[in-house]
Amino acid sequence: MANLLVTLTLAYLLPSSLVRGVFDFQVSSPNWAELESSTGQKFTARNAHATTVFNGVLYLTGGKSDQYEMYKTLDSVKRGDVWKSYDGADWEMQTLEGDYYIQNADALQPGTLAPWWERFGHSLDAIDIDDDGVHDFMIQIGGFTPDPMRDIWLTDNGTTWAYCGEAPFSGRGWHSTVVFQGKLYVIGGSPFNNEVWRLESIEKTTRREPSTRASYLNYTYSVDWTFLGDAGFSPRAGASIVSQFYYNTTLNETMANSTERMVLIGGFGGWLEDHPFYDGFRSRGDVWASSDGSTWSQLTDGSDATALPPRAWSSAIVVHNRTYPGQDIVTAHLPPRILVFGGGYTGGNTKSTKVTTIMKTYADAYFSRDGVIWTRINYAQGGGTRGTIDTYVQFFSSQEWTGTTVDSATAYLGIWGHTTEFCNGTIVLGAGDKGGGGSLESRTWGGLAGLHCDLEGIICSNAGECAPEGGLYDGCVCSGGNYGEYCQYTADGTLVVNTPAIGL
Repeated sequence: MANLLVTLTLAYLLPSSLVRGVFDFQVSSPNWAELESSTGQKFTARNAHATTVFNGVLYLTGGKSDQYEMYKTLDSVKRGDVWKSYDGADWEMQTLEGDYYIQNADALQPGTLAPWWERFGHSLDAIDIDDDGVHDFMIQIGGFTPDPMRDIWLTDNGTTWAYCGEAPFSGRGWHSTVVFQGKLYVIGGSPFNNEVWRLESIEKTTRREPSTRASYLNYTYSVDWTFLGDAGFSPRAGASIVSQFYYNTTLNETMANSTERMVLIGGFGGWLEDHPFYDGFRSRGDVWASSDGSTWSQLTDGSDATALPPRAWSSAIVVHNRTYPGQDIVTAHLPPRILVFGGGYTGGNTKSTKVTTIMKTYADAYFSRDGVIWTRINYAQGGGTRGTIDTYVQFFSSQEWTGTTVDSATAYLGIWGHTTEFCNGTIVLGAGDKGGGGSLESRTWGGLAGLHCDLEGIICSNAGECAPEGGLYDGCVCSGGNYGEYCQYTADGTLVVNTPAIGL
């Protein structure tokens, strides 16, 4: 994975005059609003970075950018910086201090280059270790420097970083992490593996003075881990993972008996070549769930018509009520939705021996409540004649973050290696690598109610209005006697014909 060469596809272009209105009923609701900085300061365009929300503040570390001059005699594409934002729009680059003696001993101390080596494909998570409702630390693990690393770094303020030694597992990048029932889980990664590790405790300890002139802290942290074994799914990297409170509506369960589970989605990889199930390396569409990290059940193998198209390096988030995690952010009587945005496909072809060496990037968004049935939110226009307009329309997506300019023309391109977090009352999607003729991104976007109103770009089944106030917590307001989350039923209970199937 660290040496994977990705050649992006050619751009798909669409004249701006054809963006909306090819079919009147496919004029979608606004899904996203670009979060523009009032100060003009923003992180450098990148992908493969890491983000987390630490006590209400959004942090971003590292990533892979275009080549830049790191030192006067050294160019790099790896980043070793830290940024924070209170709203996803205005960003502040942090001046850092801490244990420079272990890695970046020759950097300016304190300075904007971190004590840890520049990297990408790492993880960053906020931890409430004493379970008092307040995050105690951010923990950064591994990534490519370019070698796969297993170093652990902790900070309790975003600016002072303590080196906490090496994890008991092998070096890795593009691993998946999630905080589940108050504990951090590290799953898979590259070099390909399907290991599951759980962080058990963090204890502050004193440190002997190192023999160095570089900056150091007189304390460190002891981090204790438990190995839970190899998961049942194939080794992989770049998988998305979320924690979701779920209850099965088909069994008449309710929010009162919802249970928390981890849901792992897709990723790139496969069984290793000496394994009897080896079928090549490629982006995957299978989805797995676990309530303890040790036992994993497959929700879908990705082959069903309702499955999520295979992908890796996408971003996923659960939109639950911030007070009641077992309740959807908009619809109180249903389990919270899992949203997946973008990602990419590369690797072997399931129907032939052909290997795809380019990255096919996705410009879409899907949701699911159960991890089995996935429904596309966005409207995507493909090729061919459209209605009375005798024009070959190549591609358009109603997800606003897909829009860009290539060779002075409007283009709608997929993205991979981006991140999604919930901050300041909205979903913030940021950075990533655009497919086609696009480039690395530094833009950030805030989610709007259209994410909860549209199916295939159809607004509220053409039988209602999407969130008159436009807030993320709002959904469809039905008219004409229609009802349902998407106004998909008429007054007599008939499903509206132009509404795609909706999975619970």
